[in-house]
Amino acid sequence: MGEVAGGAAPGPPRSGLVSIIIGAEDEDFENELEANSEDQNSQFQSLEQVKRRPAHLMALLQHVALQFEPGPLLCCLHADMLSSLGPKEAKKAFLDFYHSF
Repeated sequence: MGEVAGGAAPGPPRSGLVSIIIGAEDEDFENELEANSEDQNSQFQSLEQVKRRPAHLMALLQHVALQFEPGPLLCCLHADMLSSLGPKEAKKAFLDFYHSF
């Protein structure tokens, strides 16, 4: 008991080596670093790739709407849509867009 009260830990005497304890947080952090390298090759690096996949586009729109100002992305997507329409359809779609925003 005197050793514990004096600051020495119970058990066998220790040498000068300090063991490294890896916690769950450290392992999670290592996994996040590996995931970030995968994110660099993801489908979200190019807007053209995202537009070809409706589910990815919806996920991007939801993320942008919740985290950032969605106006610039919506305008970009709307302008892209207008360029694919004919003149009369584009005019009508533009007026709808103009009155909505």
